[in-house]
Amino acid sequence: MLGTEQRETICKALVTLFFAIVTVVILAPHSLKAQTARADTLIRVTMENFSFVPNHLEIPSGERVKLEFHNKGSVTHAFMAGNMLTKKLEGFKQGLFEGVEVTKTVNGKTTQKTYDDKSLMLGVKPGESGSLIFVMPDKKRGTYEFGCFKTDGTGGTKHYKVGMKGSVRVGGPMHTQK
Repeated sequence: MLGTEQRETICKALVTLFFAIVTVVILAPHSLKAQTARADTLIRVTMENFSFVPNHLEIPSGERVKLEFHNKGSVTHAFMAGNMLTKKLEGFKQGLFEGVEVTKTVNGKTTQKTYDDKSLMLGVKPGESGSLIFVMPDKKRGTYEFGCFKTDGTGGTKHYKVGMKGSVRVGGPMHTQK
């Protein structure tokens, strides 16, 4: 049989253990969420009239990437990436982000979804910003193209046709801007 002093010591230890477990259960999901929300690689892109700067992107596979777009131009611009242009230049037949879960933020509104073949388009109004956060799978390794298929300010000509395009290489871990 335990004495009073031993019981008090055990009770104190159990109470301390209980509060330690509660603290871990409450705080761990928040710290884990903060860690997973941060991108390993940050790539900043400026949209201008009528170009992307830079116009060549290196995207690592298997790492969380954040592409930030800032529209410094005077008209709305958009970002689409893939290969095999459509005949009418509406975008690409096969999108780079097909099957990839993306967190997309434009003008403070955030959506998260997995995109189908050519559906990812990020439109950014003049003076505004937008971003895409994703992990590009290894099966996407290769070279793709990106462009803007808007016609604002060009008399009906696609921005892509007047030079608003670039290339993107998806490869192994790269650690670009942090």
